[in-house]
Amino acid sequence: MRVILLERVRNLGNMGEEVTVKDGFGRNYLLPKSKALRATEANKELFAKKKAEYEIKNSDKKTVAEKQVEALRGFVLEIVAAAQTNGKLYGSITVRDLAHQLHDKKQDIQRAHIIMPKPITETGVYSIRILPHPEVSTDITVVVGSTQEELNVLQKGTSEEEETQKEVEISIEQNEKKSKTKKTEEVESVETD
Repeated sequence: MRVILLERVRNLGNMGEEVTVKDGFGRNYLLPKSKALRATEANKELFAKKKAEYEIKNSDKKTVAEKQVEALRGFVLEIVAAAQTNGKLYGSITVRDLAHQLHDKKQDIQRAHIIMPKPITETGVYSIRILPHPEVSTDITVVVGSTQEELNVLQKGTSEEEETQKEVEISIEQNEKKSKTKKTEEVESVETD
């Protein structure tokens, strides 16, 4: 099936592009959600006439998504879940659970906006991608523990790792600056000889 995209669709194309998709994907997802039009001559003309209108709609959606992303910057979601002593959860934490937890924290994120390769099955610290618009995304930190004390320890460990990483980056930069100054001094001494 040939369709004209009315907005950017991840892994498919940008607005206005004519692409070929499987019939089921077009009929069951793209067309009902108004993400595409069938690529007929009448629809091509319609798209050409309404292109500016579609661009404005897309821009408005992007602006709303940018506000959502700004509210989520540095956001840490803590989840207490029943777990065994080895850290394995009794069950798993899925996209639905994360969406529910975010909603409880007054964040308006839909399940479809949460990109999670697989469910969380162990305690720990996870980085989860939030994609409210195909052109706007951010990562949130999800900390999963069996008790509030474990959550505090996990978060403390994460902040210490970040501080250690920053210290390593700073020392690398300082070493690079030292090596550059040594090289310039060597070049200057060779030039004066």
